[in-house]
Formats: sequence, structure tokens, C-alpha cells
Amino acid sequence: MSYNNIYPKINLREYPDYVPHNTVELTLKTAAVSFGAGFALSAIKNSFINPKQAGIFHPKLGAHVFLFTAAGSAFTFGQSVSSNLREKNDAWNTFIGGAAAGAVIGVTYKTLPKVIGFATLVGSAVGIYEFSGGLVGFGREKALSVTGELTELEDGQKQGFFDVVSRRPLSQTLDELGDLVRPFK
Repeated sequence: MSYNNIYPKINLREYPDYVPHNTVELTLKTAAVSFGAGFALSAIKNSFINPKQAGIFHPKLGAHVFLFTAAGSAFTFGQSVSSNLREKNDAWNTFIGGAAAGAVIGVTYKTLPKVIGFATLVGSAVGIYEFSGGLVGFGREKALSVTGELTELEDGQKQGFFDVVSRRPLSQTLDELGDLVRPFK
């Protein structure tokens, strides 16, 4: 009897075919959106400043607009360039884009260890987020599909999912491993 048929097979999802990204267009769009976000944050912070100091735009808060625009643009540029060079859409591209954005944030502190630290931190955070599927996941119903036939059980005998997946007869394990493993006596 073949034991290969009683264990379910788990098939991971397949990546779709690669489509090149227009780096310039994506970077300009992201720069516009991140400029708006930086400007909104600057306006909110400007509203908390003393009314005698506050004008339409406080010069001290212009750094927020620049930082948001530069970090957003660096993220999108790094992500799309690495995607085009590697011809893959995966979490490594997001890690590279996050590392570029983190480096831009770290440059504001004017020390190399902070640049490297922020690049590593931001790149790892967004790379892991992308790898795990984000907030929604990768179509949870379609991501894993379980196929295979379960064995016929005798009447009254029940077997749970984990029993089917993880239990193997000792004789099958010994056949597969050969002389490497000897059972305890």
C-alpha cells in the first residue's frame, strides 16, 4: 500500500506573470501624494503654534513636507527599480524600497549609524508586512488548497486533521530514512 495518497498535499499560490513598472510615473504620483500628506501634517502642527508666530506656512515645519516627499519617493523608486531589475513582484522589492525610505529618514539625523539603522528598521518592517500578506492576506481561500484522498476508516474510529497530516507508521519512516534511524528498544 502506498502511503503517499493518505496525506493531503498543500499547494502554495503561484505568482502571476511579471509586468514591468513605469518607475518615473509611479515615483511622481507617490511624490504628489506624500507631499500632500506632509503638507497636511505641517498644517496640523502649524495650528498648534502660537498665533503670533503662525503664518500661512511656518518655515520650521517645511522639513516635514520635504521629509514626507523624499521618503515616499525613495520608497516607490527603490521598489519599482528593484522590481524591474529582478523581474519579480515579491517582498524583497518592498524591503529594498523601505530601506531607501529609511535611509532618507536617517539622513536627517546626520550620522551614518542612524542611516543604516533606519534603513534596516523600515526595510524590515515593510518587507515583513508585505511577505505576510498585509492587512487582508493573499486571498486566504485561494492561498492554500488542500488536495488528496483520506484513508477509509473502520466504523467507530475517528481521526482528526492533525492525525492524518502528522502521523506516519514507523515502518514507513524507517523505509524512507534507511539505516540512519534505529528505533529505541
